[in-house]
Amino acid sequence: MKQRLLSYALLFLLLAQPLLAHSEKNGSTEILLGMSTALSGPAAELGKEMRRGVLAGLEYANRAGGVNGRALRLIAMDDGYEPSRTAPNMHKLLEEDRVLAIIGNVGTPTAIASLPLIREQRTLFFAPFSGAGGLRRNPP
Repeated sequence: MKQRLLSYALLFLLLAQPLLAHSEKNGSTEILLGMSTALSGPAAELGKEMRRGVLAGLEYANRAGGVNGRALRLIAMDDGYEPSRTAPNMHKLLEEDRVLAIIGNVGTPTAIASLPLIREQRTLFFAPFSGAGGLRRNPP
């Protein structure tokens, strides 16, 4: 399981290289990634374990020097598996925190609630834990 999570983290880093080049222009010493997930409520264990796995992958990458010398940092927000809480979280992550990408969100209803802003902002939505058919269209 840990090996799979690390593989996903490394895959994410490869896919995000064009975005990372853009974010380097901002002069930040960190690369911010966002997550809106269930940290409370009926799916809290799924959300907490997803966050734990993402953090393990980021820690692994940071110990190896980060990406182009920049540390990766996750900003995780609790949506309680409620779509009505997901949209405001996504707005904050994308517009205020200005994260590079959204990673590891948990839940189909919350993934669907995320899609309008993801599409509008043209943001990478990496590895959501969901069976939503809308995520399997091109583009999602």
